[in-house]
Amino acid sequence: MLRRDPAAEFRNRGVERLPYGLGRRTCRRLRVWLADKGVAQRQSPQVSPSQQTANHIEYGGFQIPLIPSYVGLTGRLWLERGNAYVVANLRGGGEFGPQWHQTAQGATKQRTWDDFIAVAEDLIRRKITSPRRMGVVGGSQGGLLVGTAITQRPELFNAAILQVPLLDMVRFTKLGAGASWIGEYGDPTIPEQRKWLEGYSPYQTLVPGKTYPAPFILTSTKDDRVHPAHGRKAATSLAALGQPYLYYENTDGGHSVAANLIEQARGSL
Repeated sequence: MLRRDPAAEFRNRGVERLPYGLGRRTCRRLRVWLADKGVAQRQSPQVSPSQQTANHIEYGGFQIPLIPSYVGLTGRLWLERGNAYVVANLRGGGEFGPQWHQTAQGATKQRTWDDFIAVAEDLIRRKITSPRRMGVVGGSQGGLLVGTAITQRPELFNAAILQVPLLDMVRFTKLGAGASWIGEYGDPTIPEQRKWLEGYSPYQTLVPGKTYPAPFILTSTKDDRVHPAHGRKAATSLAALGQPYLYYENTDGGHSVAANLIEQARGSL
């Protein structure tokens, strides 16, 4: 069983390691400090020193908390094969209350992407994994985060899965339910806000001359929240750049991609 610290406070600089009982597996909670910004983030990996291939999970938005929990498929199909599973708690999420969320909204949303990159760099620095063995997975807002990670720091990752992702942040308000997310990201019709959105929008920042980790983009034709045009446009752009990628669009389902439990199980494999 995983035990979570209910206090979840940052009082001392440095690293805190909390052991959890997982049989042969080891779980540690590590704190990663952004020294240049003086702001902390927390990352909670299930790792042991011998594990090298890391699956990096994150979200970082809408005050939604992402905490360590038991996931049967992950345990059996990933951890039992000797790999590492990392959950990152980034500013913009809800792990530590409203202020943790509000400090990475709108004009300061880049802080979420910075936090994620800092966690990836820390995993490499601690020799938990390496860029060649690091993969990242995210869906919806988490898919946007994966998109910013592989466009801003492609050299840190060797695999990326983007599930029903937001990728065109210049036109997101015109696609699906995007207009309801202006409070989180900003309004691209306002020049000042469009500028910061263009600065990190993955679709707009895919450029020639860079080598990106080949992404696997999953979308759903019937997704009424994040329109599949986000994934379609990114795939088209990658193809035009000669970059390898995988694209899958389910004609059923919705924002969860899968239409039933069988499809969900198949996607997990």
